[in-house]
Amino acid sequence: MSSCTSPEVDRYFEALDHTAFQGEVRRDLATRIVHATDNSIYQFLPAAVVHVRSAEDVACMLRLGTEERFRPLSFSARGGGTGTNAQSLTTGIVVDCSKYLNRIHEINPEEEWVEVEPGVILDRLNGVLKPHGLFFAPNVSTSSRATIGGMISTDACGQGSRVYGRTSNHTMAIQVVMADGSTHWIQSWDQSQLDLVIEAGTRLADVAATVQRITTEQADLIRARFPPMNRFLTGYNLAHVRQPEGKLNLVPLVCGSEGTLVMIVRARLRLTPLPKHRQLVVLKYARFLDALDDAGPLQAYDPVAVETLDEKILERLREDEIFPRIRELLGDDIGRGTGATNFVEFTGDDPEALDASTKKLVRAIEGRSAVHPKVTGSVFTRNPTEIADLWEVRKRGVGLLGNLPGPRKPVAFVEDTAVPPTELASYVRAFRDLLDRHGLEYGMYGHVDAGCLHVRPALDLTDPGDESLVRTISDQVVALVQKHHGIMWGEHGRGLRSEYTPEFFGPELYRELRRIKEAFDPDNRLNPGKIVTPLSHPDRVRPIESPLRGQLDREIPADLRQEYEKAFACNGNGACFAESITSVMCPSYKGTRDRIHSPKGRAMVMREWLRQGGPVSGGFAEETREAMAGCLACKACVSQCPIHVDVPEFKARFQEAYYARNHRPVRDRIVAGFERVAGPASTFASIARSLGGTGLAKTMMGRIGLVDMPEFVVPNLKARLNRAGFGFLAKSQPESDTPTVVILQDAFTSLFDPRVVVDTCRLMSVLGHRVFVHPFFENGKALHIKGYLARLRQVVARNVSHLLDLQSRGYTLVAVEPSVALTYRDEYVLYGPPAARELRVQTIQEWLMSSVPGKNRRRSDQNPGSATLFPHCMESAGDAHLTEAWKPVFSHFGVDLAIEQVGCCGMAGIYGHESEHADISRKIFDQNWGPQIDRIETETGRTILATGFSCRHQSARCAANHLQHPVSYLAHKVEF
Repeated sequence: MSSCTSPEVDRYFEALDHTAFQGEVRRDLATRIVHATDNSIYQFLPAAVVHVRSAEDVACMLRLGTEERFRPLSFSARGGGTGTNAQSLTTGIVVDCSKYLNRIHEINPEEEWVEVEPGVILDRLNGVLKPHGLFFAPNVSTSSRATIGGMISTDACGQGSRVYGRTSNHTMAIQVVMADGSTHWIQSWDQSQLDLVIEAGTRLADVAATVQRITTEQADLIRARFPPMNRFLTGYNLAHVRQPEGKLNLVPLVCGSEGTLVMIVRARLRLTPLPKHRQLVVLKYARFLDALDDAGPLQAYDPVAVETLDEKILERLREDEIFPRIRELLGDDIGRGTGATNFVEFTGDDPEALDASTKKLVRAIEGRSAVHPKVTGSVFTRNPTEIADLWEVRKRGVGLLGNLPGPRKPVAFVEDTAVPPTELASYVRAFRDLLDRHGLEYGMYGHVDAGCLHVRPALDLTDPGDESLVRTISDQVVALVQKHHGIMWGEHGRGLRSEYTPEFFGPELYRELRRIKEAFDPDNRLNPGKIVTPLSHPDRVRPIESPLRGQLDREIPADLRQEYEKAFACNGNGACFAESITSVMCPSYKGTRDRIHSPKGRAMVMREWLRQGGPVSGGFAEETREAMAGCLACKACVSQCPIHVDVPEFKARFQEAYYARNHRPVRDRIVAGFERVAGPASTFASIARSLGGTGLAKTMMGRIGLVDMPEFVVPNLKARLNRAGFGFLAKSQPESDTPTVVILQDAFTSLFDPRVVVDTCRLMSVLGHRVFVHPFFENGKALHIKGYLARLRQVVARNVSHLLDLQSRGYTLVAVEPSVALTYRDEYVLYGPPAARELRVQTIQEWLMSSVPGKNRRRSDQNPGSATLFPHCMESAGDAHLTEAWKPVFSHFGVDLAIEQVGCCGMAGIYGHESEHADISRKIFDQNWGPQIDRIETETGRTILATGFSCRHQSARCAANHLQHPVSYLAHKVEF
């Protein structure tokens, strides 16, 4: 296999600098490590990563590559990086199309097509198309990060493929750059157009002539070898190249070719009108096989999709952050008695006809029809939000399987086999028997209406014994698939399963595929080793036994893998690459568009640091420090990643190890020690405010890397409490029959926005509770953020003992700041004694929700107003109930509250105050909060509220908008 040596790569990029190339070249090890993996079991370190900005950049690269001195170099296009079979992994040069080559060029609603660049993400495209009543129909579970180029390259499909088909069914034309650097549009050609193409004498002419000859001479063999299935054979799809009226269309050939023939730089896509109405029926079963047996009869109702989930996924679903949203709808028996489900969706423009189809199924179920005897329950909904939430469960299938406990994790290598739907039940029984004989756990789900099943056996690929099972099981599954007249790659492409191609195409047709590859890419420079190699070229496709991620992880001592297990949990599913600005997932990636600064990126960098010696040798430490420093520690990854990769946790462990060998910055010491001095600082707030506002103080802060720090507020908290009739909890507080609430302070709110604490006291008091503010003590949040873990353990142990004592005296503990409240639940349990699990510290809204029902209230006016809440990202990410809890509280007080779906504000405690992050912090705010605030103020006039101090401070800093805390709003709007 061709490899890229450093001198060759050096000379290539030196020469590239003298062309019209305008892209971004990255050769640092961290970037290469991040692009060395996808969602497969493999890991190939590329020679370089190039982020192209235009089609001309791609052409420049490939034209230069044709020079004899650069012939050993290879080029592999990459999109979302979510492939399950190493399709875009390479030891050559990665050509990334996702970062810049992602423009939507033209939408033609009348003719129902759109032209896009390959880096456009599916969800973004459909969001832009929605106002036109159109969508791009192929639907994949990775739609939040799957790029159109990647979908074309794998001929992707998913939910609804029985009706809508594959990506190739919706691709009208593709602009490509060929291996010689020439650019062409490929599309359907009639004979006269084809003659012109062939007469042009270009590389494309050779290709068209070759394909025309093969599809003519081998027409009978092609018909015999390509099964007439919905999930037809992809990767040089000869069966669909010849079209009616003698036309030749190379688009189906390129769709599914995995970047081995051309590089895609633009595509014209056929659009589909959005169905006006959707209805979903979820059927429950005791066993997975019962659900499969029912898949055939369900087709009689003509649904647009039938999707099945097995017991393993349903069990893991109960632990996922989405479960609270769908528990009431689906029922609490999911994963506990209900061992499988079928999701049956109906769509249409005629609501009456749609109702008739759905009701026919519902009546059959409710009437205990003999056709569906094993259905144990059903759920019906036409609510768009509920339908979206339920389909989100299906989309999380892969990630949910990744949460299986123990060292064996479900991995992709036989995960998208497809058989005729009539064969599916018997095929699945045989497949399960096969895996059971090997003693493996596994999860199964898939598109049963199309006969496509997703299966991920659980293996520990750091174990050589488990590694050998990859070959054994693959060979056995190929034989099983052929026995049931199916295909090995029904949805996710071929990649490193290409060695099985001759077994499905046969030797004669396999040679023809190699001739096609030779016509396109005679020197085997485009994504070599995948699908086939050129007929006259000595290289062969890469075998299954290619470099595995587990082989590299095996080099890391087991105790380090255990200590940093949160980094090893990452399986490369790429959920952190979602670009939706209203999602809380990984603001640092959205702000930088640099994959190093994503949970997956940081996990891969961390693993490489550990492989190079980690805490012992310190190799690769500076690159790792830079990657970790960019993390906001917002913890969105913990809940939003389907397998709960916890970057702030392994970041803290890295910092502790790194600074055991390196000097700590003064700033870190000040930040970590700030809570220790917060109490005295509050006493002298007026002095601190005067000093902090001087030019000298700001200069000093700037020199240690802190900017835009909040100002101390006067009067201080103590004075405000005294004036309002409240006080601090005394060491020997007299007992009382009145319920007592103790408010736990945090440094930022108490020092810089103390009115929130006072307003909280007022609300609690009028609701009939005795309220005290606990004297300030160090919570330890900053210690975790900066990696002072030994000190954190001491602080946590001390605080847990004290707070449990208060709890035992009947006091209710409430924290004002969301991030601090959640620290008592997360870090205290992780770093504290076992008794920390008994600690109960509520957020304000949790306390209010349990306290306001049944309380009489009087409003100070008949129109207390309306408000919109921008929740703290840790609330949104940590527990959906924390955000939703505000609604019944405000409703009780007669206030209309809307909750805005927003991502991170970009501040995240200290992050936005660190000078090297200030610009990114503002960019994150401008992507999301800024426009949302402007829109709501302009269009609605509603009062905007925010629970987090850092969010309120960021809004004041970036938009001169002083948002209120929800408690302050209620305290000043409502009279009891």
